[in-house]
Amino acid sequence: PTAPSGIDTPYPAFHRDRNEVDAGAIPREGSPASIHSRWMGDTLLRLTSIVGHASDDGVSDRLHDLGHHGRVESIVLSRADTLRHRLRVNTDQGTECAIALARDQHLSQGAVLLLEDDRAIVVRMEEESWLPLEPRDAATALELGYFAGNLHWRVRFDGEILEVALEGPESDYIARIKPFLADGRVRRVDDG
Repeated sequence: PTAPSGIDTPYPAFHRDRNEVDAGAIPREGSPASIHSRWMGDTLLRLTSIVGHASDDGVSDRLHDLGHHGRVESIVLSRADTLRHRLRVNTDQGTECAIALARDQHLSQGAVLLLEDDRAIVVRMEEESWLPLEPRDAATALELGYFAGNLHWRVRFDGEILEVALEGPESDYIARIKPFLADGRVRRVDDG
């Protein structure tokens, strides 16, 4: 696309959402994206690196002190969002942030994106849901594991229980394993 008159090129592409700047760049002053942000009345905090982790020596002490004063903000992300290097999110206190990380940096639980004297911003992961399944015997366990692998489901094991990460509606997963459940080769393990 061409830039509007009076605007320097290159013209950053927008996602269909028009609120999220494409991977091209965090808007620079005077760019169409920054004009868009000002026009929308946004104050956008640009976060371009991971400055540490909540468990790091020194960082944890500073976060603890800031936390006593209510100055630690959290960004809650899903597992899928942690795989992205550029995204636009709001903290739990409403600060709008544009995250643009280098390809060698990866978001994770406790990643500190901002650490200043008067505030910090820390990544928190959403709680993941798991579907626990118990196969009747070793042959069924092998078949269920093969089936889950072919569907590229993320799994973990808890003894003889196969737990499938729910990355969509649970009913979709249940529908896929219906033959296993119907003939009793696999049972869903209920909590309690």
